Amino acid sequence: MKSVCIIGTGQAARAMGRLLARAGYAIAAVVSRSTDRARDAARFIGVGTPSTRTAAADLVLLAVPDDRIEEVAEGLGDVRGSVVAHLSGARSSEILAAPRARGARTGAIHPLRSFADPAGAAESFPGTFCAVEGEAAAELETVVRAIGGVPLRVRTEGKALYHAGAVFASNYLVAILEAALRLFEAAGVPRTEALPALAVLARGTVENVSRIGIPAALSGPIERGDAATVARHAAAIRERLPALAGLYSDLGRLSCEVALAKGSIGKKEAGALNGAFGSPESPGVVLLRPERTRSRRRTK
Repeated sequence: MKSVCIIGTGQAARAMGRLLARAGYAIAAVVSRSTDRARDAARFIGVGTPSTRTAAADLVLLAVPDDRIEEVAEGLGDVRGSVVAHLSGARSSEILAAPRARGARTGAIHPLRSFADPAGAAESFPGTFCAVEGEAAAELETVVRAIGGVPLRVRTEGKALYHAGAVFASNYLVAILEAALRLFEAAGVPRTEALPALAVLARGTVENVSRIGIPAALSGPIERGDAATVARHAAAIRERLPALAGLYSDLGRLSCEVALAKGSIGKKEAGALNGAFGSPESPGVVLLRPERTRSRRRTK
């Protein structure tokens, strides 16, 4: 593929357009319903003809909001022989049925990064992992490598699970840190002091996960089977911040599974930890691997 038509003028469209242009792709058009927005985006990219109409190209890239992908795809017209792809993380290439029926090969690219600052994103893009799926996955992997990314093949039917995983690793990490901040505040630590302290702690944990992996990076009371400490945590949270009690217990049970996989605790310690959360009706230790779940059930 040598030419690209970019539909959309948002932050992702601008960053991807600049990356594609730098990689040597000819930007056939930058398309928007607004001529001014198309012109502004083309100026940012550095090349490309601003337009309100789709241009013929080897790759038609839909960089539009998720709720507009299907509508835009249906209005593409003749795309025979082209690859049509979108940038959504949550939606799969299945929503590109219209261009597929007209003879296009379809797929999706989802860079695992924020485009809040498109100029900065383009500069720091090398090494970015990009989920790729669809019948045109092989061609899109070539595009990802050309712009400096690392392709990550995802099954089309698993796209929602993939995106949920990304939400856990990014968005929910923010929510977990918010929970930690509230606990520090309840303990008398001002939020302005708690945030930098917790940021250092979280950064070190992420670095450990990257360096030695999971389950090796797990530490703390659950990793060492300290049910008494866990029980004190659970009781204090129920008393002062009951809205966080369920989150603490759910993440604790998942941590028990990680500790079991690490071998730092056994089934007896896991049972004691599970009881320490204070929910006798709870389902027990969360198991990550279905085959291990079946194995444990047979031993009961």
